[in-house]
Amino acid sequence: MTEGLRAHGYAARFPDEGILVAYANAPARGSIFDKSGLDDFVRVGRLFDDVFARLGHVPGVISAGGAMGLPTGQYDSNGSYAVEGQQTFGGDFRRLPSAGFRLASPGYFRTMTIPLLRGREFDDGDLYERPFVAIVSESLARQSFGTGDPIGHRIMCGLDSDKWMTIVGVVGDVRQASPASPPGPELYMPLRQHPYAANYVQMVMRTSAPPESLIGAVRQTVRSRRPDVALKFTTMQASVDDSIAAPRFRMTLVSMFAILALMLAVAGMYAVMSYVTAQRTSEFGLRVALGAKTGDVVRLVLRGAARLVAVGVVLGLALALVTSRIITSMLFGITPVDTQAYAGALLVALPLVFLAAIAPAMRAARVDPMIVLREP
Repeated sequence: MTEGLRAHGYAARFPDEGILVAYANAPARGSIFDKSGLDDFVRVGRLFDDVFARLGHVPGVISAGGAMGLPTGQYDSNGSYAVEGQQTFGGDFRRLPSAGFRLASPGYFRTMTIPLLRGREFDDGDLYERPFVAIVSESLARQSFGTGDPIGHRIMCGLDSDKWMTIVGVVGDVRQASPASPPGPELYMPLRQHPYAANYVQMVMRTSAPPESLIGAVRQTVRSRRPDVALKFTTMQASVDDSIAAPRFRMTLVSMFAILALMLAVAGMYAVMSYVTAQRTSEFGLRVALGAKTGDVVRLVLRGAARLVAVGVVLGLALALVTSRIITSMLFGITPVDTQAYAGALLVALPLVFLAAIAPAMRAARVDPMIVLREP
C-alpha cells in the first residue's frame, strides 16, 4: 500500500495483513420477501454470535467478528436513506441522500481496526426485539449533519425494514470497493437486528499467525456448532489484490507500451540520424578537409539531433497533456499534470535518444576527406 492510502481511508483504517476471511452460509427456512421463517433466521443469528465468541478463543486469533458487506468483498448494497426531521423516506428517492449499507457484529470494527470516533460500537444487546440502532461513517455524518453531532438522531433506510434507527456511533471512513476508490458515506447496522440478511456472513479474524494456517481450526470450530454451514476461505490481502487486479493489469500494459515507445524512439533517432549523416557525407568530408576537427563534426550532428528531440518533446508533452485525463481514470495515483513523472520520463528518454545519435555522429566525424573529394 502507498503512504497516501495509509494517510486517509483504506489502509489507515485497517491493515489488510493478518486477516482471515470466511464466507459462511447457514441455511435458513424462509424469505425476506414474504417475511417468513423469522424464528429460524433469528436462531441463525444466535448461532453466529456463538461462533464469533468461540473463534476469539482459537489459538492465533486475536479478535473475530462478522459483516455483510466487507470492504473489497463479494457482497455490496447501497441505497437512499432519510434522517428524521430532514427528509421523509418515500416519494422521489432521487432527492434523498445515498450511502452504502453494511451489517456488522459486535467486535467487527475492532477486528478491522476501523476507529470509533464518537459514541459506541454495537454490543450484544442490539437484538431484533430491541430498539433499532445504527452507526454512521465519518463521510455520512459530514454529508447529513455537517459539523453537528449525529449521535441520538434517527435514520431510516430501505435495506429490509421501515424502522427508524437511532445513531449510536460514528466510525472512520473506509475505502469499500478498492484502495483506489475514495471513501464514501456508509451506514452500519447490527447483524442481529436484520436477520433476513444475516445468514450470509463474512467472518473476519485478526490473527497473530499467518491467516491461512488457521483455516483448519476455524472450520472445525464452525462445524462443531453446525455441520451444514458452507464455508469459503480467503484472506483480506487476497481480496484487496483481487480488487486491484484490473488496475494492476492496466498499469503493466501501459508500462509495456511505454518501454516499447522508448525503444521505438531510440531506434527512430538512430535511423534518422544515420540517414541524415549519410546524405551529408560530402559536406562533412569537406569540413574536415578545411580543418574541422572530430569534435566539431560530432557537435554539428548532435545539434541537428537536439533540434529533432526538441520538436519531439514539445509534441510529446502536448499529447501527454491531452491524454492524461484518460490515463487518470484508468490508473490510481496518476494526476493530469504530474511534473515529477514528466521529468522522470525525460531524464530516462533523453540520454538514450542522444546515445542513439552518437554512433552516426562518430561515423560522420571519421569520414576520410580524400575519399570524399575524389568522388565525382
